[in-house]
Amino acid sequence: MPSREFGLPIGVTGVRAVKEGTDYPIDASHIHSRAGSGGTVPVLMLNTGDRYSGEILEAQWRKGWDANISIFTASISGGTLNLTGVAAVAGTAGNGWINNVNPIVMVDAAEYTVSLESPVDDTGAAADRDIRISHFIKQDKDELSPDSDDNFVEIRVDVDESGLILQLYKEVNGVNTLLDSGYNYTMDGSRGTGNLEATIWRVVFNGKPGTAGATMSVYLKQAAT
Repeated sequence: MPSREFGLPIGVTGVRAVKEGTDYPIDASHIHSRAGSGGTVPVLMLNTGDRYSGEILEAQWRKGWDANISIFTASISGGTLNLTGVAAVAGTAGNGWINNVNPIVMVDAAEYTVSLESPVDDTGAAADRDIRISHFIKQDKDELSPDSDDNFVEIRVDVDESGLILQLYKEVNGVNTLLDSGYNYTMDGSRGTGNLEATIWRVVFNGKPGTAGATMSVYLKQAAT
């Protein structure tokens, strides 16, 4: 699997990535330790991608769900991660999630690609059968719902009886902002139907994230399942 493990010199307490003279500090909480013949060896685990080979999720993934979900499963089939859930009470929304606890180093010009796919782009005439699929690029390493983080970027696919809408959000220090939305490339704020279920998003970081002048570009490819 594409996650990478880096053994560091004994005694190292601080780690940073460097690209073209720019430092990208890595939080110490991401450094683990392992007993070695010469002492305790610091180990850094980085998430460099995941293509979901095999049948079992790697250990860096943490699964959770709330009280409104009675069954929540995460399985791998044909290189695709499948998430399925059953609401505890019909018509009451529930949330299930998996978090990757290994960090991604967001250096200048880094590209990040994620594919999201809903089984349908219209849940039918009956209400209260909504589907929401979200991918978060978030700050904290934990096993909690990503919604509970105060700083994140969210890419969302939302489907109800009126059709599908794609939404891009950011949350900074607890303030949530809708950046754009729509059912296709036009991003006109409306829902729609018609071979829209599968999406591929490419996120490009321009400049050092968190510094003045840094931006994020988002590209979309869309088709039927």
